[in-house]
Amino acid sequence: MLLNYYLKELGIDTKPGFLEKYLKAPSLIRLKKVGYFCGMDYASKDIYNFSEYISRYDHSLS
Repeated sequence: MLLNYYLKELGIDTKPGFLEKYLKAPSLIRLKKVGYFCGMDYASKDIYNFSEYISRYDHSLS
């Protein structure tokens, strides 16, 4: 998860407690299935070569 990467970079071992209610909110959970790159994940790998899938959920948390 992208959030874990940022927490590690900041030297934080665990997610802050105040985030828990947001992590479980239905309006945020639905974003796990929506790609951050707006469909570019399915474009030609010769032109767009993303190293990993990033969802809108991951982006929102980071």
